[in-house]
Amino acid sequence: MDRKETVYEMLERRERELTHELAGLKGEIDVRENELAHVRSARRQIDMLGGNDAARFGKLSGVAATGNPIEDSASGPTLEGVVNVAIGVGSLIAKTSRIIAEAQDRNPFLQFEGLTIKQLIVKALGDHFLNGASASELRDFIENAYDRNIERSSLTPQLSRLRDEGVVEYFQPQSETETGPKAFVVARQFNSAIRRFPLGAELVVPDDADALRILKKELEPRELEDLIKRRWIVPHGAGLWRLAHQGSNHPTLIEGKAG
Repeated sequence: MDRKETVYEMLERRERELTHELAGLKGEIDVRENELAHVRSARRQIDMLGGNDAARFGKLSGVAATGNPIEDSASGPTLEGVVNVAIGVGSLIAKTSRIIAEAQDRNPFLQFEGLTIKQLIVKALGDHFLNGASASELRDFIENAYDRNIERSSLTPQLSRLRDEGVVEYFQPQSETETGPKAFVVARQFNSAIRRFPLGAELVVPDDADALRILKKELEPRELEDLIKRRWIVPHGAGLWRLAHQGSNHPTLIEGKAG
C-alpha cells in the first residue's frame, strides 16, 4: 500500500512543478519580448519613410485599420504582394531595412529625421566640432548637414541638459590651457598682429570693453563676422560647446536612448 503524500511533500512537489512551468513561460516571454522589440523597430523605421515608400508597406494616410491583419493588408499595397501575416517577422524586418536603405540613398537626410535635438547636438560635436562650437554654429551646421531646423529657444535648454548630464561642456577658448597658436591683442594692434601670425592663427580679443567696438571701426561688418566665424578672433566671453569626453561617440545618445 502506497504511503499517502503529506501536506508538506505535496507543497514541495507543487513548488517544483510551478518553478519549472514558470521557467518555461519566462523563456517564451523573452522570445516574445525580443520579437516585439523588432516589430516596434520596424514600425519606427516605416514611420520615418515618405509617402510612396510607406505605401509599399500598406501604411496609407486616412486608411483606418480594422484590427484584422488580413483585411488591413488588403486595404492597401502589401510588401511585394505578400500578405503581411503570411511572412515571418525576421523576413519583414529584413525587407523593411532594405527598402529604408534604398529610401536613404534617395534622401540622405532621412536617417536624421528620427534623432532628438540632444542626439543631433552630440552627433554634430562628434562629427565636425572636435574643438568646440558656439550655439549658433551648431544650429547652422545641424540645418545644413542634417536638414533639421532647430530654434535657438529649443537648442539652448538641451545644451544645458547635456552639460548637466556630463555629456558636453562649456569652455572659454581664450583659456591658456587650450592648444594652438594664439596672440592676445587689443583691437588697435589687430592689423599688425594679423600680418605677424600665419594664416589661421587664432587671435583672441582680451577682456577689453572697447576692443570689439574699436575693431568694428577698423573692419567691414562682413570681414569681422568672417574672422569671428573662422575663430581668428574670439570675443572675450564667447564660450563654446564640445563633447566632455573627446573621442567618445556616446552610444547611449546616438542609439536613440536619450531623453
